[in-house]
Amino acid sequence: MEEFYTVDEVAKMFKVTRTTVYEWMRSGALAYVQVGGRRRVTQSAINAFIKAGQPEDATESAEGNYSPALLAA
Repeated sequence: MEEFYTVDEVAKMFKVTRTTVYEWMRSGALAYVQVGGRRRVTQSAINAFIKAGQPEDATESAEGNYSPALLAA
């Protein structure tokens, strides 16, 4: 069975804010599912997001700008 992550868990994983994760979701860069009215991200969606690379318009400020591709290395 596939693992599901909360927005907070994804934010912590990528060292970004919750707002950034929501922006990735809103833009379609990060796929999610609704579970009981809450957004959840599957491991396969995270893997696809890393493989695709981070969209240029959904970045943190210079202090917190981490590339998912670098995190996967």
